[in-house]
Amino acid sequence: MRTLVDAALLAAIDAVAVEEKLLPREPSRALVEAIREVSDSYNALGRDPRARRPSPHSSAGRSARLQFFLPRDVGKSYEAARDLLARIPAGAKLRAVDVGAGLGASALGLALLLRDERPDVRLALTLIDDDVAALRVAAQLFRALFPEDGIALSTRADGVYAFEGRGEVDLVLASNVLCELERGVEPLLRADKIAALVHRWLRGLAPGGHVLLIEPALKATARALQSLRARMLAAGFHVVAPCTHEKGCPLLVDEGDWCHEDRAVALPSALIPIARAAGLHFEGLTFAYALLCREGLPQRSPRARVVAPPREAKGKRGLTLCHAGDDATVGSSTTYERLDRHRGASHEAWLGAERGSVLRFEPWPEAGRLDADVRIELEDPGE
Repeated sequence: MRTLVDAALLAAIDAVAVEEKLLPREPSRALVEAIREVSDSYNALGRDPRARRPSPHSSAGRSARLQFFLPRDVGKSYEAARDLLARIPAGAKLRAVDVGAGLGASALGLALLLRDERPDVRLALTLIDDDVAALRVAAQLFRALFPEDGIALSTRADGVYAFEGRGEVDLVLASNVLCELERGVEPLLRADKIAALVHRWLRGLAPGGHVLLIEPALKATARALQSLRARMLAAGFHVVAPCTHEKGCPLLVDEGDWCHEDRAVALPSALIPIARAAGLHFEGLTFAYALLCREGLPQRSPRARVVAPPREAKGKRGLTLCHAGDDATVGSSTTYERLDRHRGASHEAWLGAERGSVLRFEPWPEAGRLDADVRIELEDPGE
């Protein structure tokens, strides 16, 4: 299992915690209770439509976000933004706005990904949040991690609804933002207001721009994002990822289904004692996301995405795949099985696929068991 958070980020967090007089990274009672409170608040957002967003302004809450939740959220945007990499021209300047940036975790994930995978890209970042103290922490983290990388960083103390692009932004990033908006509002009206906001972000993009939305992997928040996807498609926008088609989402049909990622990414060892003390997971990174754009997408060969944990059984392996299917309006969620005795390169691709993986087939298989002559390719992330 990979670990995305490195020693440099942890050292920067430690330095900021001292500077801001926040709790240190240790499983103290105060920090563990603050982490539990933040976690319970976000879980409530998925259970109760009347629940309010957790307050970001207390010292204990800011400590919990910095010491525990920030490293996880850095990983989420690092993973989700991979789908953006192949769509950024060589040597480009990427003008990005992180709306509701908080401590800057999602912007940090984007910046670290570009540093690792696309060092040719110049990044200009604007962080927007109504919490001035959080923006101060974010700026400190960026200065510590990118002292000579030439990232143009600015911060703006303002609310989420205040931002409106006028063709000067290439990427709008909003992580754990939509789930906090319009709490207590009647569900349909709430969905209308959030869709109007995202519609405005998309309309305000520069040509070739994108909006990246990341939400908690709870059933209610993930399904809300899937419903928002449908609204954006109906409005004429396009979905780059994670979907492999632009038909209706088949995982919206059954109320018990929802679409989310579960990446094989673990917290660093320094955070494991804290996670255990708080009763939270430290292995696996779960989130829901959507990468949207205004312009049409190029034609691609049929692809399918794994949308459930693999089913391992004696002599075979099963995967549930979301793909365009044959219906004119709604995609298909189909379970396929492949026998272990069908060896070769295709079988290695089948064995390597996990939840969130994208597969190509030649020829396209019928529902059910995959024959030995079906060639399978596992798509690289961000391809």
